[in-house]
Amino acid sequence: METWHLIKTERLATADALATLSETEWDAPSLCDGWRNRDTLAHVVATAELTTGGFVGGLVRNGMSFNKMVAGDIRRVGADEPAQLISRLRAAAPGPNHPPGPVAAMLMEIVVHGEDIAFALDKTIDHSTEGLLGAADFAKNAQPLVGCRKRIAGLSLHATDVEWSTGTGPEVRGPLVALLLAMSGRRAAWTPSPARASPSCADATRRRPVRPATTGRQRCRTAAAARVRPRAGPPCRARRGRVAWTLSTGTRRRSASGTGPTGRPGA
Repeated sequence: METWHLIKTERLATADALATLSETEWDAPSLCDGWRNRDTLAHVVATAELTTGGFVGGLVRNGMSFNKMVAGDIRRVGADEPAQLISRLRAAAPGPNHPPGPVAAMLMEIVVHGEDIAFALDKTIDHSTEGLLGAADFAKNAQPLVGCRKRIAGLSLHATDVEWSTGTGPEVRGPLVALLLAMSGRRAAWTPSPARASPSCADATRRRPVRPATTGRQRCRTAAAARVRPRAGPPCRARRGRVAWTLSTGTRRRSASGTGPTGRPGA
C-alpha cells in the first residue's frame, strides 16, 4: 500500500481515537517527557502541516536549533484548542506536506506520537496492520533524531501479534506497538518479566553495561536487575538504553484493523 495512503489512514484513526478526550486528559503528561498530551498533538499537527521551505525557514529563525524550532511550533500551533487541532489533523491527513527526509518518517511520526498520547491514557487507536508494519520497518533503521537503530543494536525483536521481526541477539518480544515505542525510547513500553527471560537474555544483560536514568553507568548482574529507563530529552528524544525483555501492554488492549501476514492483531 502506498505510504501516503497509510499516513492518511493512521492520521484519521488517531484523530478518531483522540477526539473524545477530556480537558483533564489533554493536560495529562504524554510519553514524551515534558510534553502534555495537548503539546504532543500540537507537535503532530505542526509537523503534518510543515513544508520543506517552512522547515528551513524555521531553522533559520531559531538560530539553526531544531529543538527551539519544535518548541516554538508547539507554542504557536498549541494556541488552538484540542478540538481545533483534531480538525487540522484531519485536514492535513492526505498530505503531501512534510519536512525534509523520507516520507516513511511521517508514518512512524504519527504512529509513535499518537501512541505517546493514547498509550499513556490507556486508550486504543485503530491502527492498520500495514501502517504498523510500515512504521516498524522504517524505525528499525532510523537513527538521526530518533536513535532507534543504535538503541536496538545487538537485540532480536519479535512481534507477538503480527509477523514481524528484526535483528539478531537476545530476544525482545511483545506487541508491535510496544516494540515501536521501545525502539523509540519510550520507557513505558518496557515491562520487566524476569520469569519469562531466557538464560541467554540473562547472560547477555550481565555482560552489558546499561545506563539507568538516575544512577548513571551500572553493570547488570542478573536478569531481574536488567532494566532500562531511557530518559527523553527535547524534542521528545530518548537517551540510548538496551535490555532484553518481554514487552507487554499490561491490561491495555489494542485494537487494529486490516489484515497482515498473520491476520488481525490482538492484544
